[in-house]
Amino acid sequence: METFQFNSSSTLRLFAELFYTHFENYSGFMPRVDAKILVFESASFPGAPVLNRWNRTDQAHGDYTNAHDHVEDWVDAVLNVSTDMGIELHFCRPWRNFGYLSGVTAPLRDAGYDLSVTWHEINCLQVPDQFSSFLMAMAARSITREQLDDTNLQF
Repeated sequence: METFQFNSSSTLRLFAELFYTHFENYSGFMPRVDAKILVFESASFPGAPVLNRWNRTDQAHGDYTNAHDHVEDWVDAVLNVSTDMGIELHFCRPWRNFGYLSGVTAPLRDAGYDLSVTWHEINCLQVPDQFSSFLMAMAARSITREQLDDTNLQF
Protein backbone atom coordinates (compact mmCIF):
# COMPACT_ATOMS: atom_id res chain seq x y z
CA MET A 1 0.00 0.00 0.00
CA GLU A 2 1.31 3.42 -0.93
CA THR A 3 1.09 6.43 1.38
CA PHE A 4 1.18 9.90 -0.15
CA GLN A 5 2.04 12.87 2.04
CA PHE A 6 0.49 16.31 1.52
CA ASN A 7 1.53 19.58 3.12
CA SER A 8 -1.18 21.70 1.49
CA SER A 9 -4.80 21.17 0.57
CA SER A 10 -4.10 22.42 -2.96
CA THR A 11 -1.62 19.58 -3.58
CA LEU A 12 -4.19 17.08 -2.32
CA ARG A 13 -6.80 18.53 -4.68
CA LEU A 14 -4.38 18.30 -7.61
CA PHE A 15 -3.47 14.73 -6.66
CA ALA A 16 -7.16 13.74 -6.52
CA GLU A 17 -7.78 15.23 -9.96
CA LEU A 18 -4.78 13.50 -11.55
CA PHE A 19 -5.47 10.23 -9.73
CA TYR A 20 -9.08 10.08 -10.95
CA THR A 21 -8.18 11.08 -14.48
CA HIS A 22 -5.47 8.45 -14.77
CA PHE A 23 -7.36 5.51 -13.32
CA GLU A 24 -10.74 6.31 -14.89
CA ASN A 25 -9.19 6.70 -18.34
CA TYR A 26 -6.78 3.78 -18.25
CA SER A 27 -8.09 1.02 -16.06
CA GLY A 28 -11.43 1.86 -14.50
CA PHE A 29 -9.96 0.44 -11.30
CA MET A 30 -9.21 2.75 -8.37
CA PRO A 31 -6.51 1.29 -6.10
CA ARG A 32 -6.60 1.96 -2.40
CA VAL A 33 -3.98 4.43 -1.26
CA ASP A 34 -3.30 6.15 2.03
CA ALA A 35 -2.73 9.85 2.59
CA LYS A 36 -0.84 11.59 5.35
CA ILE A 37 -2.23 15.10 5.75
CA LEU A 38 0.12 17.58 7.45
CA VAL A 39 -2.28 19.82 9.40
CA PHE A 40 -0.80 23.13 10.63
CA GLU A 41 2.46 22.62 8.74
CA SER A 42 4.36 25.93 8.75
CA ALA A 43 4.77 26.24 4.96
CA SER A 44 1.01 26.09 4.35
CA PHE A 45 -0.14 27.70 7.61
CA PRO A 46 1.89 30.76 8.65
CA GLY A 47 0.18 30.98 12.05
CA ALA A 48 1.36 27.50 13.02
CA PRO A 49 4.04 28.48 15.58
CA VAL A 50 1.49 30.48 17.58
CA LEU A 51 -0.46 27.28 18.22
CA ASN A 52 2.47 25.86 20.21
CA ARG A 53 1.81 28.25 23.09
CA TRP A 54 -0.15 26.87 25.98
CA ASN A 55 -1.71 30.09 27.27
CA ARG A 56 -5.16 30.86 28.58
CA THR A 57 -7.19 32.59 25.88
CA ASP A 58 -10.50 34.45 25.81
CA GLN A 59 -11.33 32.88 22.46
CA ALA A 60 -11.10 29.32 21.22
CA HIS A 61 -7.51 28.20 20.73
CA GLY A 62 -6.26 29.36 17.33
CA ASP A 63 -9.18 31.69 16.52
CA TYR A 64 -6.85 34.60 15.83
CA THR A 65 -4.76 32.49 13.41
CA ASN A 66 -7.65 31.28 11.23
CA ALA A 67 -6.93 27.71 12.31
CA HIS A 68 -10.61 26.93 11.71
CA ASP A 69 -10.35 27.89 8.04
CA HIS A 70 -7.18 25.83 7.62
CA VAL A 71 -8.80 22.67 9.01
CA GLU A 72 -12.01 23.26 7.07
CA ASP A 73 -10.02 23.62 3.85
CA TRP A 74 -8.30 20.27 4.52
CA VAL A 75 -11.63 18.56 5.15
CA ASP A 76 -13.06 19.96 1.91
CA ALA A 77 -9.99 18.72 0.01
CA VAL A 78 -10.21 15.23 1.54
CA LEU A 79 -13.89 15.00 0.59
CA ASN A 80 -12.79 15.20 -3.07
CA VAL A 81 -10.75 12.00 -2.73
CA SER A 82 -12.05 8.44 -2.85
CA THR A 83 -13.57 7.23 0.42
CA ASP A 84 -11.62 4.00 -0.05
CA MET A 85 -8.60 5.78 1.31
CA GLY A 86 -6.84 5.80 4.65
CA ILE A 87 -6.53 9.35 5.92
CA GLU A 88 -3.92 10.07 8.59
CA LEU A 89 -4.38 13.58 9.95
CA HIS A 90 -0.90 14.40 11.23
CA PHE A 91 -1.00 17.44 13.49
CA CYS A 92 2.23 19.39 13.15
CA ARG A 93 1.08 21.69 15.99
CA PRO A 94 -1.21 21.25 18.99
CA TRP A 95 -4.79 22.48 18.65
CA ARG A 96 -7.30 22.22 21.44
CA ASN A 97 -10.58 23.38 19.93
CA PHE A 98 -12.10 19.91 20.21
CA GLY A 99 -15.72 20.93 19.68
CA TYR A 100 -14.98 22.60 16.38
CA LEU A 101 -12.68 19.76 15.33
CA SER A 102 -15.44 17.24 15.98
CA GLY A 103 -17.99 19.21 13.97
CA VAL A 104 -15.80 20.04 11.00
CA THR A 105 -14.61 16.44 10.58
CA ALA A 106 -18.11 14.94 10.87
CA PRO A 107 -18.49 14.76 7.05
CA LEU A 108 -15.36 12.58 6.90
CA ARG A 109 -16.75 10.17 9.49
CA ASP A 110 -20.18 10.19 7.84
CA ALA A 111 -18.66 9.41 4.43
CA GLY A 112 -16.83 6.41 5.87
CA TYR A 113 -13.20 7.49 5.56
CA ASP A 114 -10.68 5.35 7.45
CA LEU A 115 -9.35 8.08 9.79
CA SER A 116 -6.38 8.15 12.14
CA VAL A 117 -4.59 10.92 14.05
CA THR A 118 -0.88 11.34 14.74
CA TRP A 119 1.25 14.13 16.21
CA HIS A 120 4.54 15.84 15.55
CA GLU A 121 5.38 15.61 19.22
CA ILE A 122 8.42 17.88 19.14
CA ASN A 123 6.06 20.82 18.49
CA CYS A 124 3.96 19.88 21.51
CA LEU A 125 6.75 20.45 24.02
CA GLN A 126 5.11 23.63 25.36
CA VAL A 127 2.06 21.60 26.34
CA PRO A 128 2.41 20.80 30.05
CA ASP A 129 3.25 17.13 30.60
CA GLN A 130 0.06 16.46 32.55
CA PHE A 131 -2.03 17.57 29.55
CA SER A 132 -0.14 16.15 26.56
CA SER A 133 -1.72 12.68 26.46
CA PHE A 134 -5.13 14.24 27.15
CA LEU A 135 -4.67 16.70 24.27
CA MET A 136 -3.72 13.95 21.84
CA ALA A 137 -6.51 11.64 22.99
CA MET A 138 -9.19 14.34 22.83
CA ALA A 139 -8.14 15.43 19.34
CA ALA A 140 -8.18 11.81 18.17
CA ARG A 141 -11.59 11.28 19.77
CA SER A 142 -12.92 14.45 18.14
CA ILE A 143 -11.96 13.11 14.72
CA THR A 144 -12.35 9.33 14.95
CA ARG A 145 -14.85 8.96 17.82
CA GLU A 146 -12.60 6.34 19.45
CA GLN A 147 -13.24 5.92 23.14
CA LEU A 148 -10.99 7.44 25.76
CA ASP A 149 -9.52 5.21 28.42
CA ASP A 150 -8.76 6.04 32.05
CA THR A 151 -5.13 6.76 31.24
CA ASN A 152 -6.09 9.65 28.95
CA LEU A 153 -8.44 11.17 31.50
CA GLN A 154 -5.93 11.52 34.34
CA PHE A 155 -4.15 14.81 35.01
